[in-house]
Amino acid sequence: MNEFWDTDARIQKANSVFNTDVDTSSDFSSVSRIFREFEHKLTKELHIWWEIASLEKYVTSQMIPRGLCIKKFPSYMHRDEVFMISWNKILSDCSFRLMELMIEHKTKVHRDVKIELKMIEKDIEQYKTQTRFDNIYESIKNNIKKLESDIMESKKKKYNRDSLDYMKDQVYNWASNRRDNKREYNSQRSILKNTSTPKKVSFSSVDRDSLDGSLAGSSPISSQSNRSEKAKDVFVGEQHFLKKSHTGAGQWTQKNANRELWKRQPEELSREQDDKNRYVLRKKNPKKY
Repeated sequence: MNEFWDTDARIQKANSVFNTDVDTSSDFSSVSRIFREFEHKLTKELHIWWEIASLEKYVTSQMIPRGLCIKKFPSYMHRDEVFMISWNKILSDCSFRLMELMIEHKTKVHRDVKIELKMIEKDIEQYKTQTRFDNIYESIKNNIKKLESDIMESKKKKYNRDSLDYMKDQVYNWASNRRDNKREYNSQRSILKNTSTPKKVSFSSVDRDSLDGSLAGSSPISSQSNRSEKAKDVFVGEQHFLKKSHTGAGQWTQKNANRELWKRQPEELSREQDDKNRYVLRKKNPKKY
């Protein structure tokens, strides 16, 4: 039973592990470095190839991946079928042009990576006689095989998902965007807007001279001066950033106004807090008449 703790046998094993006679002909560190670089380039080449293949398949199928689908909608969101089709076609054309550009770029990168791989393969040839060469090579081959299997599964899931979007006509999904747009509009309603005036919608490209003059004149935000006055009513106390900026010497600029506002802010906040405290005390201890 003493074979399990035979000290002499262990000493012999230790001597074989910590052998001072280094075989200089087998530079194992160089082998490891080259194989790491080889695996890195193989991984990169594999990813790029599948990205190109995927993009080409989408283009030939006239489909756009979700990640490249441009979901930009007009703010007024009128549900005009003819307009929606034309709008979506322009967005799709833009996405397809981007995909073609990506294919062109990735093809060039893929070509460069393949050239680098061939150069590394030549360097690896000289280490074929190494004892661990076959083990490392097989390990890399298995890793690349598993990686490709994972990539294929992921690409298949995404392609099926995107195909379903086209089958259900949910590529751009205007209805969902209308709900989101309405929620955002309601949550960010301007406090300066006069709600009594009827809502008007116009394209940004419409000439200003063609607008109704009476509407422009009656608008509560038709000029910068009106906006400044309303802002003063909201932010009590005249502030320099509400004045017009000047660039002449000794005149207020936006930078000077911000600097002055920053200096005055702590003092004004302190004074505002004192006023609130006095108000609270007056409420707790009302005067008796």
